[in-house]
Amino acid sequence: PPPAEPAAKRPRLEEAAPDALEILETQSPAKDLRWALKTLGTRGALEDRSSVLSLAAALRERFIPALSATTTFSEMAVCFMSAKGVAHRKAIVYVVHELLTRNKGEALNDEDRRSSCFRLFLLQIGVKIRGYKADERVAYLRIVSDWSKRKALPPAEMKELKESWDA
Repeated sequence: PPPAEPAAKRPRLEEAAPDALEILETQSPAKDLRWALKTLGTRGALEDRSSVLSLAAALRERFIPALSATTTFSEMAVCFMSAKGVAHRKAIVYVVHELLTRNKGEALNDEDRRSSCFRLFLLQIGVKIRGYKADERVAYLRIVSDWSKRKALPPAEMKELKESWDA
């Protein structure tokens, strides 16, 4: 008998959509989220201005409803902490920026979503952000300043975030 064909595999990261962010839709939303977060750090995705918006939309419409806010933001924190590229880490934070600021933060209006984003992502990455050199921290401090102006977080959370990020 002929050998069975191997199951379809995910493309290697280097082969993934060279010109844009690729968001797979398999049977496992958790794996698809990890894949999307990883491909956000590829050259093509970083050069494509719509990548951050696409991932933010996918989080809002697919990943948070399918996985829960807790799982989604925990996975994002893990990806941020393990990302090697400066631009990749910033892109992940810009995705959260979109969620917090687009339509006045409508995507995170549910208390569980905003709280999970704050506790499981923003505070968790603060440890790493505090350790960056001044030149790398500039972009993060600008984001915190923007969130403060827009009142994207309640005052108590903003204070805690500033302390966590040493802003």
